Amino acid sequence: MDDHVMAERARVFSYLTRHSFLHIEDALAIEKIRLFAGFYRRGQGVEKHGYHFMDVADVRVVFDALARGEVGFVYREFKGSGGEGDRAAESRVLSVAIKADKVYIELKSGPGRRTATGAITPMGKARVAVNVGMSLYEGRRLGAAIVAYVRAWDVVRLGVRRRL
Repeated sequence: MDDHVMAERARVFSYLTRHSFLHIEDALAIEKIRLFAGFYRRGQGVEKHGYHFMDVADVRVVFDALARGEVGFVYREFKGSGGEGDRAAESRVLSVAIKADKVYIELKSGPGRRTATGAITPMGKARVAVNVGMSLYEGRRLGAAIVAYVRAWDVVRLGVRRRL
């Protein structure tokens, strides 16, 4: 189970192909969004899947670049959990790239190690690697949807602060 609160998450955006899926889910209660992706076979279910929690500050930049179709944009983020006591560290890596007329979003997870600064870095080959590719147009739709959702969340949050 993940270290984060496992509350029910609203699905903000989904992208499905014949063999892969990418879901973007609301985790704004902890100021993050959750990316959940995997491969499946019809009639057999999910073969493998991965997830990644992304900070809202990074969401704004990355999904804005997607919404604008910023060809050549590349983003890579390293995160993880564990590595304390008898819990092995789990590394999670998110990669987003816009190449010509395609967008690629890749989630990797596997063994990790905690560095002296407390960060977790990959250690060896990933156990799970899910790369979901889509057209530039679909990537722009994805980016625009997430940017709009986060902006709406900002407006609601500002309204709550003003009332307090």
